[in-house]
Amino acid sequence: MTPSTCTACNAILPTISAPAAAEKLPCPRCGELVPAARWPLAVAQGIAPPPAKPAESDPPPGIHQTAWIVVTIMVTTASIGLGYMLWTVKDRRARDPKALLDPVKYAKPIDLTGLTYLPKDADVIVGVHLAEWLDDKKVGKPLLDEPRPSPLDWLLKQLPRVTGLPMEEIDHVVLSAKLDALQLSLVIKTRRAYSLEKIAESARRSETSMHQGKPAYAVSLPPYAEAMVWCVEEKTIVCIIRLLDAPKPEHLNALSPTPRKLEDIVPAPLLSALRTRLPRKHFAWAVGRLDAVKEAPAFVPMGKGDAAMLRGIKVFAVGLEPVEELTFSGDFLMADAKAIERFKTYLETIIVPGAKSQKVVVPPPDQEPWLTWQLRGDVATMRQWLNRGQEIKK
Repeated sequence: MTPSTCTACNAILPTISAPAAAEKLPCPRCGELVPAARWPLAVAQGIAPPPAKPAESDPPPGIHQTAWIVVTIMVTTASIGLGYMLWTVKDRRARDPKALLDPVKYAKPIDLTGLTYLPKDADVIVGVHLAEWLDDKKVGKPLLDEPRPSPLDWLLKQLPRVTGLPMEEIDHVVLSAKLDALQLSLVIKTRRAYSLEKIAESARRSETSMHQGKPAYAVSLPPYAEAMVWCVEEKTIVCIIRLLDAPKPEHLNALSPTPRKLEDIVPAPLLSALRTRLPRKHFAWAVGRLDAVKEAPAFVPMGKGDAAMLRGIKVFAVGLEPVEELTFSGDFLMADAKAIERFKTYLETIIVPGAKSQKVVVPPPDQEPWLTWQLRGDVATMRQWLNRGQEIKK
């Protein structure tokens, strides 16, 4: 096709995309009006016009529907995941790593490390081998199940408050007292490091302090007592328990933040009783000297006796051990032969229903005057005796 030119300047006219609406169009070179018929059309030359661009405000077809599908899938997936997470939380928590506990070590009473933190010159010392007791599934743990004897039950329920740990994470507890003072000293050895933050939750924050560089907390032990809890080492807690008034940091002065030799703190008669009268493993035990005692202490498992009989007991050592199911034994150093006979008569009046054996052994005249009382029975018998007291037949 011969190119169309301007009638005025002979310039080649450019192609137009559609028929002109006017009769004439200006020449792009000289500006003269050229009849529209001379302008070449793009369609006529086989050139397709460029497609029209869609308006920017119009979204591509189906975009809203696609977005809703995506959002719905996301919400559904999140809901299923959250439901599964909540449904399996108990199983997943059960697989969490357990707190690393020290292994249960069976120790003789004299080997308990808690003894080395006690104050000097105690009249009575009590030990509870709690980890060993709970570890014995045959007779130990059933015996410790509730209901328990009131003093033991009160002590065990205070341990989580004092330590911030469950009872199962306590290794052993040692308690001492002077019988002329309403104050107890308590040493708790734990099977893992305790948390100061947990202890502080039970404490009266206005009465927290430092004693010899170690944190001390005032803690209530309802309904009987108040305590000053002294955190001396990561697995050792020392407490002063007051029965009539609130303890103060100065009440801790008789205690030590570090272990001491037993010979320096435990009176010789009690130390000898620990070594010779309690030589095997026990769940619980007590040693004491009663030379000046007027009434029977609550922790001595016997009925009320008269003052003369009690004055005849100089030293005692009692313990509960897992031998032939359960055996309670008590050794009593008596003042003289008359005291032995009087106490023997008293013990023979005690009848424990269901016991497999009960016996009183009197020493020969030429030996040291230690009188022994022994009681053996199964868990049910011992629980009944310890929880409800013994029946006395006269």
